[in-house]
Amino acid sequence: TVKDTIFLSYCAGISEYGLEGLSVTVSPNPFRTSTLISVQNPLNGSGNLSLVLFDVFGKEVRNAPIGSQALKLERENLPAGIYMYKVIGKNGYYVSGKLVVTD
Repeated sequence: TVKDTIFLSYCAGISEYGLEGLSVTVSPNPFRTSTLISVQNPLNGSGNLSLVLFDVFGKEVRNAPIGSQALKLERENLPAGIYMYKVIGKNGYYVSGKLVVTD
């Protein structure tokens, strides 16, 4: 007789190296031409944060410093779609989220 063994692993959650106390707002989201990425309560100072934008395949498509607690992200040549972002502090900790570009 043939017996199949299945092992189950319960996942209680996914940990991110988060920047506690940091709040990121993307407005408008979805957007067509530009969006404002605002950062509230940056623990490391606003000059030490950067935005990295990835497409759905994980390819980095933008990288920009966030100054004065906000960044205006222009669409430029980004095709319509879903993108993931990370706001990264100088210590490597980050906050992540999604944004949508529409036509």
